[in-house]
Amino acid sequence: MRLVISIVGISVTSLKLCLGVLRALYYQQTVTVFSSTVLGKGQTPITLKIFKVANKPLANVDVWFQYFKGNIDLVGPKALNITFANRLTSLQCRRFNVAPGMICPYQVRKRSGIAYLDEKEVASEFAVSASHGRRFQVLLAALFQILIGNGCKSLATPNSFLLFGVRIRNLSMRNAVEQIMTDLNRPLGSKLTKVAFVNADCVNKYVKNKRYYSALTQADHVFADGIGMRLAVRWHKARLLDNVNGTDLFVPLCKQLSEQRKRVFLYGGSKAVVSRVAERLKIEFPELAVVGAVDGFSLMSDAKAVCDQINASEADIIFVAKGAPLQECWVQENAHYLRAKVAIGVGGLFDFYSGHVSRAPIWVRELSLEWVWRLLMQPKAKATRYLLGTPLFLARVLKSIGQQDNFKNTLEVN
Repeated sequence: MRLVISIVGISVTSLKLCLGVLRALYYQQTVTVFSSTVLGKGQTPITLKIFKVANKPLANVDVWFQYFKGNIDLVGPKALNITFANRLTSLQCRRFNVAPGMICPYQVRKRSGIAYLDEKEVASEFAVSASHGRRFQVLLAALFQILIGNGCKSLATPNSFLLFGVRIRNLSMRNAVEQIMTDLNRPLGSKLTKVAFVNADCVNKYVKNKRYYSALTQADHVFADGIGMRLAVRWHKARLLDNVNGTDLFVPLCKQLSEQRKRVFLYGGSKAVVSRVAERLKIEFPELAVVGAVDGFSLMSDAKAVCDQINASEADIIFVAKGAPLQECWVQENAHYLRAKVAIGVGGLFDFYSGHVSRAPIWVRELSLEWVWRLLMQPKAKATRYLLGTPLFLARVLKSIGQQDNFKNTLEVN
């Protein structure tokens, strides 16, 4: 198999190289060749010859020869030179247990909007689990991304955008956590910071639900979640930095909360689920003060009683898991009662974190198909949302793009 792939790769890149050289000669441009040394498996040096025209690299034929020799794989960590390799810790050097690859797992995650770990961490993680199955999963995700245009580099990266009238911030997961921590460290007496996440289903709801729409327009930070949102933004020649959702934000945020000894209140879910979340947090983050946990049913009709419990606990941050739009509306309508600094609507987070509902494995998320996994796990609960709601959302976006008079009501990038 390696021989066949090598022949195809060498043939295609050689043709591309020849065409590039001929074009350079026609335009009287200088063709240069230079060598670059990177480290392979076991930190063995690999020398690559690269052709350049006007300081831009042409097709890299040599990498395919190195693949044929077994020095480089199709899938593997990014190849590093000696200078960068010397900066790695001993754990990060695990990346050299496998050969570098032409397809980098970190880049695959980045294009899917789930690169929450940095490149060094992802490379080390891959080196530990680099089975044939795992390599195939990354390769499949990379091919899928090429198919849907996820690797396009000509897209704008706005700081925020309006989607049907709601301002959505475009931050990386790391920056979103930092923003929330900044809000938490404001002086006492500051107003409550309201954080929400919206996906395609949420958009379908808020374009018809004025109460929900009002809550989102008055939220301090709204983040985009899901493949539907990524597609909507891409159709406007822009891109989302990360898929910023409550489930993936929770653990890195709790790590920061624990380090700063913040006080957390949990509200929502069933009694068993919210109790399990509280127990797990105390085990995984012993420095984090979980000062209260109330299920979403016992005091459903008595919002003031819940607010009184939260205020009495002196919580810094509230995680509200009542589902959209109930959680956003509850936060907005009770903000004036609450003395906490931050409230976040986290949807189904408690179900995932407690283990009550299975989360999609990483390779499914790399394919941007977590919605398929959730549909399989909860077919009755999610069928309408995914099989009818997502196409409705995409059709709504496409229709509004076609109606130029309504463009600013659809998505305004700035």
